[in-house]
Amino acid sequence: MQEDLGLSGYQYTYAQPIYTVAYATFALAGVHSAGRLYASRFLVGLFESSFSPSMLYLLGTWYTKEERAKHIALFLMTAPLSTTIGGYMEAAEYKTLNGAHGSSP
Repeated sequence: MQEDLGLSGYQYTYAQPIYTVAYATFALAGVHSAGRLYASRFLVGLFESSFSPSMLYLLGTWYTKEERAKHIALFLMTAPLSTTIGGYMEAAEYKTLNGAHGSSP
């Protein structure tokens, strides 16, 4: 991508924080005061914070004692595993899809 866009030096590196700032800006576009910002961040945290405990509760009640540890370990392993596999998937996509359907090689 760096070559396709004609970027040099640290220009590609600067793109990530700019993306993050833009994402945060548009995600909070309706926020016009510090109070609303705090409230929206609180609600996002509130809704996201219940996911892991709820999943652990569900796994704990769904499976028997003998199966519980294995399934909880599988659940807790998914985040680092997806990060690991994602890099290989991106490399495979780049290798096989580079130049396909008119995209730049």
